[in-house]
Amino acid sequence: MSDDIEQVRRVEMRRGKRPIDVDAVKERQRIAAALREILHYGTIDDLKTAMRAFGLSEERQEWVEALRLWSVERGQK
Repeated sequence: MSDDIEQVRRVEMRRGKRPIDVDAVKERQRIAAALREILHYGTIDDLKTAMRAFGLSEERQEWVEALRLWSVERGQK
């Protein structure tokens, strides 16, 4: 029985099939929609709050780069 399962797993891997976690996909879509909303209508404080909520530290380069891009996009250097 175990050999059968392993064989099916190998066949599926060769075909490029991967299990999809539907809940994870929906969560990523929800997060992306929220971030788009912040980017279009939010303030710099909204962006900072969102980045903190997603676990991004203020010391990380991504934080600095996101704030820089935010300012450039809005012409606020």
